[in-house]
Amino acid sequence: MKRNRNEVLALDANKLIFKIFEKSLNVDTAAAIYRQISGGRELTIGDAMRLKELLNLTDVEAIDIFLS
Repeated sequence: MKRNRNEVLALDANKLIFKIFEKSLNVDTAAAIYRQISGGRELTIGDAMRLKELLNLTDVEAIDIFLS
């Protein structure tokens, strides 16, 4: 089944936040991502794909975070 990039995902926010700090993103980038997920806005598949690249996540890590 092909998924739409605008489709909303389930998310393990704690694991995502941990990865943000583990990868030592700059403060502005980390703050923007944190505001997005903590502000109640849902992440789309497109958002998850961009975050996977930005955080250099493996496929297994991305599945664990975004499809939990």
